[in-house]
Amino acid sequence: DEVRYMDIVNFIQDNYRNRISLQDLADKVHLTSAYLSKYIKKTLGSSFVKYLNDIRLQHAVQDLLCSDASITKVA
Repeated sequence: DEVRYMDIVNFIQDNYRNRISLQDLADKVHLTSAYLSKYIKKTLGSSFVKYLNDIRLQHAVQDLLCSDASITKVA
């Protein structure tokens, strides 16, 4: 279960800049999207979309604070 958890988190961290769907992730970890959705909600405490958006927001804040990139470019 720890390996599955890390596979999910790593996939999202590695691909947050790309357009990814729950089905993309489900295919990667060899689960159905329905099961994966429930698993993410249970283990990460939020839906896939909310978790993905939170990761994107965290990276955007970091980029704004630690780089010279414009707000437009970060967005």
